[in-house]
Amino acid sequence: MEWVRPYTSIIFGFLNLPIAADHALSFEVLTPSGSFVTANEVQNRDLFWALKGGGPSTFGVVLSLTVKTHAEVPTAGIILNINWTHTLDEDVFWKGVSAFHDLSNHWVDHGIFAYFELMPFRFHVQPIVGPNMTAAQLEAVAKPMFDRLNAENVPYEAVTKEFPTFYDLYIDMFEDEMSGSSVVTGGWIFPKEDFVANATGIVDAYRTITRDPAVFILGHVVGPGTALPVVDNAIHPVWRNASTFIITSYTVSTTASWDEKRIAEDRVTNVIGKAIREAAPHGGAYVNEVWTFSIVYKVCVSDFFNRAISKSQIGNVRIGVRTIQGFIF
Repeated sequence: MEWVRPYTSIIFGFLNLPIAADHALSFEVLTPSGSFVTANEVQNRDLFWALKGGGPSTFGVVLSLTVKTHAEVPTAGIILNINWTHTLDEDVFWKGVSAFHDLSNHWVDHGIFAYFELMPFRFHVQPIVGPNMTAAQLEAVAKPMFDRLNAENVPYEAVTKEFPTFYDLYIDMFEDEMSGSSVVTGGWIFPKEDFVANATGIVDAYRTITRDPAVFILGHVVGPGTALPVVDNAIHPVWRNASTFIITSYTVSTTASWDEKRIAEDRVTNVIGKAIREAAPHGGAYVNEVWTFSIVYKVCVSDFFNRAISKSQIGNVRIGVRTIQGFIF
């Protein structure tokens, strides 16, 4: 049991299925007024709409959730590494990053998900996931990347594996994520149209911001709107046309003063974030990672509120939504 948070997990997005919130069939909820209600397509439809991706909000306590499930599928994966053991030539390194990243639309159009980590002279992609694919099929999809790496003489290491189920791949190829870091985070969703117009500029922005050794990028190539381009729920519409989103991490000392922390916050919003937003102006913020004091966060929340009030009941006391200075709680 937990307080309701945005139900927007992208896990289904990289199984070439709709985003996770699209699979929610019913919620049992204890509302702030103390009422026990069921929210689905028939009952409390406004609350059901809001719970499926409804921004930084608390609508009640979810007691149970019913979701649609899917059969396991055979899955293949690729690990790609380009780092200081391969080259110390900055231009060569970034050519390698571009060979992968410029293909973001290509990846998601083929139902591919990829997870990558990026800092100066360390580009680690693990894994590139091909659901319902053999190793040979995934390598065929990845051929444009490998062709470009080879044509531009970028040294790299790559391994391809295949598994009988996605679960087996997950256990073998997905790495544990660390916790407890002292960082300020930001983030951005990159839509397909910005890759068409400015794929080179996006990688140039990465190159610029990672010159600061305190910056670390976690990236996800994912197209959660590929399977269902249009769905009536509270997920931000920019997700439906996404092909990549990143989390920018800016390290701050655990002993930093208040003034030092404010400087870091400003840098995340007005230097790091600004460079990314300018490279991909049609994108948006994934609210779980965006820096909450940035203008992007406020716009994101405002967008949810504007869409919410267009629904017949969203925003009324019955489901416990309140607004204070444009924010929804």
